Amino acid sequence: MIHIRGGERSTLIKSEIIAEKCPNCQNSFCVTMNIYQKYIHILWVPFIPNGKVCTSTCEKCLQSFSFLQTPFSFVPDFERLKRNSKTPLWHFTGLFLVVFAISGIVFYNKQNNQKIIDYIRHPHVNDVYELKINDTTYTLYRIVKVKNDTIDFSPAKYQSNQESDLSDLAEKGFDTHSVYPVVKSGLQKMNKKDEIIDIDRK
Repeated sequence: MIHIRGGERSTLIKSEIIAEKCPNCQNSFCVTMNIYQKYIHILWVPFIPNGKVCTSTCEKCLQSFSFLQTPFSFVPDFERLKRNSKTPLWHFTGLFLVVFAISGIVFYNKQNNQKIIDYIRHPHVNDVYELKINDTTYTLYRIVKVKNDTIDFSPAKYQSNQESDLSDLAEKGFDTHSVYPVVKSGLQKMNKKDEIIDIDRK
């Protein structure tokens, strides 16, 4: 099982001295409030923000207050600073990467689908079709002859139970003694059923 390392981290996004008295030494205008933006990360890549917290330190007595220890009198300043502090865009890095990757996949699939449609409309000898016979069987067919709307194919000598092995089948050759004629409309129907994975044209 693969374990992806992730968790939560934070970044200082705003720091300001507030007017409230330090509960420890009672001095005013000496407490620095720090606002941190929390974010969820995977493999140290920030994905999404996850709220803001604060810590406070008195510059006079050096007393520090964690987020859970923040005095109630500090809350208005925390809310004000939180509203006025912006989440860094880089905290969305992982989300941007996911959206970019999905967009790239969608664009590639659209381009590849259009390529398949064009290749079926205008077939060339030696075009190699990657075919899905069923959920566990994949193979290749190569065009050996094109005459009007009829295309003659020779099958690969072997089949595979994995789509990723199709490139290896091409290296093992095709059965040139077996020829199967298919009309263009038949190929178009196969494409609509997602039986044609790809078409390779040298």
